[in-house]
Amino acid sequence: MKKQNKIYKICFITNSRSEYGLMKWLMDDFKSHNSFKILIFVGGPHLVKNFGYTYKEILKDGFRITKFCNKKIEKISNKSDWAETLCELTVNYLNGLKKHQPDCIFFMGDRIENMALLSASSLLNIPLAHISGGEITEGAVDDQIRHASTKMSHMHFVANKEYYNRVTQLGEEKWRICISGEPGLDSFKRVKLYTVDELSKSVGLNLNETTALVTFHSVTMELSKLSYYLEELIKAIDKINIQYLVTYPSPDPGSAQIIKTFEDYSKYKKNMVFVKSLGQTKYLSALYHCKLMLGNSSSGLVESAIPNIPVVNIGNRQKGRVKGENVFDVSYNHKDIIRGINKSLLYDRSKKCKSLYGNGNASNKIIKFTLKTLDNFNNEKILTKKFIDK
Repeated sequence: MKKQNKIYKICFITNSRSEYGLMKWLMDDFKSHNSFKILIFVGGPHLVKNFGYTYKEILKDGFRITKFCNKKIEKISNKSDWAETLCELTVNYLNGLKKHQPDCIFFMGDRIENMALLSASSLLNIPLAHISGGEITEGAVDDQIRHASTKMSHMHFVANKEYYNRVTQLGEEKWRICISGEPGLDSFKRVKLYTVDELSKSVGLNLNETTALVTFHSVTMELSKLSYYLEELIKAIDKINIQYLVTYPSPDPGSAQIIKTFEDYSKYKKNMVFVKSLGQTKYLSALYHCKLMLGNSSSGLVESAIPNIPVVNIGNRQKGRVKGENVFDVSYNHKDIIRGINKSLLYDRSKKCKSLYGNGNASNKIIKFTLKTLDNFNNEKILTKKFIDK
């Protein structure tokens, strides 16, 4: 029987700048909806000085943070740092969830902090809604975390039919799965982008000249080779005389080495700027105003098709994800990277590129599906999962 006039408490979990940027408009729409009250738990790299204290972006956007879930750790760069973070996060999630008693928890993707949330929420019998399930990233341990998140979640919001099929392969019931598209794409329809001159002034680089937007993350299954990967990337950058706008990597094991490499290199490389965080609007603007993307960021696959920016996708980190025709896969060898850059510089951005991750209407689909599920099924039904054999 349909519940009437129920106000559902929805808890959003965010631990990084990129994750928040992808969920921002979804959070805003839930906040504005008269059937929901939102809670926001913030932890991990958001609260780390070296990554720019990016929790401030959440406050600046007008949200109220319900709970800060990490306060002790000052850096996150290696496996022992992460072990400490996960222990603290688990305890803080437990305390916060017991206090606020949300009806459902929304979280995203494959971040390592998800492991703490999975433990805390399952012990408290709170339904989980997972965004971006069914995707593959063979080069990262994140791949295993994503699939574990799927198996312990109760609602699934996936980008496309291929990822829908993969979630069903994991035994999930079809009524739990919504093909919503990626919520991060909603931003393209809802933010006022910087002009090229405005963005140039903001970042300190003339983007009217040929510029590559660079983000290179550690490949967590291949950390022993990170020094070689960075050496080859720097060799390629040295050979191609264009400008480089480089953003910080995600705070995974190995990130400190990547940061030091680019900090040292950018000190004498006059045509390079290295920034901790562009923020969502500047980053989306850069996708339009830069000539190409270079690195191994998921945004090179997900967001890049909308502005149709060519992407030189390096190595294995994104191996397994569906890719548009604007993406050029290359190895870690500097000669291969150079070939990829030269090919991308000839790419015709005037032609249409099909987005494989949605059309910018994910938020509306997610809210409708969530409300329908919570209205029509009680907590016991939502929490009791069956494994569907093929």
